[in-house]
Amino acid sequence: GTLALNGNDNVPAPAAGLHLITASLKKLSYTTTPVTSVQVAGIGDDWSLIQMQTTDKAGVYRAVVKASAATPWGFKFVVNNNWDTFFGGSDGTTRYLGKNIPLDDSFTGATLTIEVDLCHATYSITK
Repeated sequence: GTLALNGNDNVPAPAAGLHLITASLKKLSYTTTPVTSVQVAGIGDDWSLIQMQTTDKAGVYRAVVKASAATPWGFKFVVNNNWDTFFGGSDGTTRYLGKNIPLDDSFTGATLTIEVDLCHATYSITK
């Protein structure tokens, strides 16, 4: 869509559901992308997309994965199987198009429950 400087109209609301909304103030444009799936990649240096499951909380996704090897490059959350739409972050906070999330060697060999909350920009990792 197009943004108008000093415009009088609001941006139209997208259809029901969770959407990723991005805006370019330089180009005066925006996009809305329905979130249909979330994947995690990079755990144990495995960059295949691992599907995360929805939970009973809106915008919260969870996966149980084995960190079979070290994760030297960290990991990220990918939206809709699209590598151009991802979240990195650190210290429990996600950031759109951010750097990979670090995962120290103490997690190597462990089965991890990884949860991301896209509505509150947070994530958690438990062994």
